[in-house]
Amino acid sequence: MGFDCASFPRREGRTRGGEALGVGADLVGKTIARAFERSDTASGAIRWWYAKSGSMLAQSGYRLGCPVATVALETAHTSEALTTALASAVHRWLDLLAVGLRAKGVPASDADDLALVCLVQIEGALLVARVLGDTKPVDAAADLVAALLDAAAGPTNDVLPA
Repeated sequence: MGFDCASFPRREGRTRGGEALGVGADLVGKTIARAFERSDTASGAIRWWYAKSGSMLAQSGYRLGCPVATVALETAHTSEALTTALASAVHRWLDLLAVGLRAKGVPASDADDLALVCLVQIEGALLVARVLGDTKPVDAAADLVAALLDAAAGPTNDVLPA
C-alpha cells in the first residue's frame, strides 16, 4: 500500500504520480474489500486492514505510506486532474468502507460517519508511524476504531447474555 510519489516528472501533460495514484488507489480499494471478505465483524475487518497497512509500511522501512496521502501532500492542487483523481480515490474508499460496515452490522445511520473515522484514523496513523519508524500508532488507531465499531454494531449473535 506504499508508493513514493515524491518526484514524478511530467510526461505529455500527465504525471507518473497520477499513474501511480491510480494503481495505488486500486490496491487500497482491493485491500479494503478483502478485509471485509475475511472478517465476520466490522472491527475485525478494520483491524485486518490496519495490520496489513502497518505491515506493508514496516516492510518498506517506513519509506512508503498511503499512495493517495503521499500524492496529496506533495502535489495537491497543482493540477485539477490530479486533485479530481485524489478526491475520487478517497470517495471510492469511503463508499467501500461504508458498504462494508453496513454489511457487518453497523447501522446505516452511522456507517458513513464511521467510514470517515476509519479512513482518517488510518491515514493519520500511517503518517505518524512513518515519522516514528514504528507501527504502534497504527495498532493504537486499530484498537480505538475497533472499539467504536463494536459499540456501533452492538452485541453479536454469538455472545450470550450473562
